[in-house]
Amino acid sequence: MRYYLPQQQVERALKEIYNSLNPLFSTQKRLRLSKQIYDWLVGPAETELASKDVKTLVFVLDGVMRNLPMAAFYDGQQYLVEKYNIALTPGLNLLDPRSLRPEEFNVLMGGLTEPRQGFPALPAVDFEVQQISTQSPGSVLLNHTFTELKLQELIDEAPFPIIHLATHGQFSSNPEETFILTWNGKIKVKELEKLLKLRETADSVPIELLVLSAC
Repeated sequence: MRYYLPQQQVERALKEIYNSLNPLFSTQKRLRLSKQIYDWLVGPAETELASKDVKTLVFVLDGVMRNLPMAAFYDGQQYLVEKYNIALTPGLNLLDPRSLRPEEFNVLMGGLTEPRQGFPALPAVDFEVQQISTQSPGSVLLNHTFTELKLQELIDEAPFPIIHLATHGQFSSNPEETFILTWNGKIKVKELEKLLKLRETADSVPIELLVLSAC
């Protein structure tokens, strides 16, 4: 079943739901917008998905959709991630899938909750880190411990297949103006690349997932 919506209506709805992800927005409003997008994207296919016992949805996103969390779309009772496994890919050329065993979910988490260097506080990061910690073992660098030096030490010392950094960032076409914020400085994109490449020589365990969260 196919149907078409005016481009302006779609773009307006996507912009609204993107803005609603700010924790200062009403949860009720966010869920209402989330359900609207769910009804557009998934709702028309639900009967067919159920009849074919589909377990995983793969999204190939473009434009502003890349900034939206597919897993958080809401059908009025459940989030999409509660009903399906969610996968994202930049293109249709899929890599050979390989599942990670639960014991491999060792997570290195870093983040800021307090205002630093002219950037505002991110109070939700504390809750975010706590929630991840309850699901997976790992190490946490929060606020004054979240420095480039300490991050480098942990990446070098231990095999973390997942690195989750919840902090402010700035992204530009100029690498010198692209960075993520730490407690006492900024890690520019080229420096971050060097940090992550330590794994190539120091350990055979690859980084399976890098998450840049918060802003």
